[in-house]
Amino acid sequence: MNKKYEIFFTTADIGLKVRGKSIEELFKNAAEGMFSIMRKNLKNRSNSIKRKIDVKSYEWESLLAEWLNELLFLYDSKKVIFTNFKINEILPYRIKAEINGYKANKEDILREIKAVTLHNLKIIKEKNIWKTEIIFDI
Repeated sequence: MNKKYEIFFTTADIGLKVRGKSIEELFKNAAEGMFSIMRKNLKNRSNSIKRKIDVKSYEWESLLAEWLNELLFLYDSKKVIFTNFKINEILPYRIKAEINGYKANKEDILREIKAVTLHNLKIIKEKNIWKTEIIFDI
């Protein structure tokens, strides 16, 4: 499999092409990719903040958007950059995960993401690889 995710730019927003060998890996890679858009690549940061997340929705695409928007909400409200995503359970259409991160300083942030959009958001499985493209409102 190629890269877990690739960043692409649109006229006013930024996007992410994500791949995974399973739906669980797709969600994990999407979260990693989203925070890679937001943060500078700093070393020597310890993940001292832990959270549990339980998100539900009515289909895979909306669950992915809800999952990422919940992570954005935690970032916006607590200024935590998450770098480790352990998905404990993923079912149609619910995800339970434990996430780890660190308190962000201004110098840690490369760019802000306002929200995950549903624009053209589709999850497909092709040759045993799960794929999606996500557009972020910046």
